[in-house]
Amino acid sequence: MEKTKRLNLKRNDAQLKKDIAQGLHALRAANGWTRKEMAALLFDVSESSLHAYETEARAPKGLQLLRIARLLGLNLSAYPADAIRTSGVLCAQRAARLAQKPPTPVIDVARLIATRHIQSGLSGKDFAADWGVPTQTLRNWADGKLPGASNVALVAGKLGLPLSAISII
Repeated sequence: MEKTKRLNLKRNDAQLKKDIAQGLHALRAANGWTRKEMAALLFDVSESSLHAYETEARAPKGLQLLRIARLLGLNLSAYPADAIRTSGVLCAQRAARLAQKPPTPVIDVARLIATRHIQSGLSGKDFAADWGVPTQTLRNWADGKLPGASNVALVAGKLGLPLSAISII
């Protein structure tokens, strides 16, 4: 009997799946993104995986879970520890530390900025002026350099994303 209880606790991530599904769908709808576009903006998430997350077929694991939780502003400590532990988050965090990899942003800010620039139809100088930053700064962001702490709120606001989407793990 004890073994069954323990197994059920480890698989009790229905609320986590639901919160992730609702959050991803709401973020996608708010920005008018297709599932394909959002999958392209997220790191290491395929379109089929995004579909599975949005339909509650499965929850992300490891670093994907950490990134998506941060993107959606979910506090993972609010969920059963066993559900999070079995998702591979702890193993993923440890592996990243051991590999000493540079941190990865939650969402591909560079691609999103470049896309918004193209959609605006403005010149680089005018687009930067609209954002209130020097042209070179905006060019650096579009080339993949993450905005500094003083500009995170500006970028998040202009892109319609939560602050947590711009931060790194």
